[in-house]
Amino acid sequence: MKEKDEAIKQERVELTVPTEQEFYEDVRLILKQAREQAYNSVNGIMTHAYWNVGRRIVEQEQFGERKAQYGSYLIKNLSKQLSDEFGTGFSVANLKNFRRRRKKLLYK
Repeated sequence: MKEKDEAIKQERVELTVPTEQEFYEDVRLILKQAREQAYNSVNGIMTHAYWNVGRRIVEQEQFGERKAQYGSYLIKNLSKQLSDEFGTGFSVANLKNFRRRRKKLLYK
């Protein structure tokens, strides 16, 4: 019995109470990791959305044809409407990039 009590005493691990600064750092790390995970999730979702925007532009421009007709104001008008509603990020150049990335995947 005495040996058992000795073994139990030896197995005890001393727990230390973290300092206030260590506590703060633990909480800070939890929040930083959550933000990073949220950012990565949103980034993937927005990449998918932009890819789909590019797909819709290609479909609308081409009307089922292999190549789009020149002189289309589609992207310019879309840029204005999206910018008015959603703010920055939908310039003509960005929408052309969405379309170009979609076309690269489509015609590889």
